[in-house]
Amino acid sequence: MRAYYHDLLQVKSTLKVLISDSENDDRTFNMNGTIEIPGVGTVYSSIKGRDKSGKNFGSFKTIDNKDTLGNAGKLMLNDSKTLVFPMPVKNEGNKITGATYDIELNNG
Repeated sequence: MRAYYHDLLQVKSTLKVLISDSENDDRTFNMNGTIEIPGVGTVYSSIKGRDKSGKNFGSFKTIDNKDTLGNAGKLMLNDSKTLVFPMPVKNEGNKITGATYDIELNNG
């Protein structure tokens, strides 16, 4: 499983975002759907994040029914500020869509 996520989130092209205001970033996730990559960070197969301040990049969520380990994953690096998504497949206006996630960017 670690090899799959290493390839998906470290070898292939990705989208990296910075959470600059972590005190106002509300995240929920399924603890049973996580895997640690030693020295790198934690992969979350099912996670939702909501920016409450407007200072972060926006809000995101794993698409329902695609939120299992080995199918979906977002990597939070050990700095607790950088979130790595697999490469998006579609970008329309302020919405970015990946195979297993949706992002809604803040204005600005």
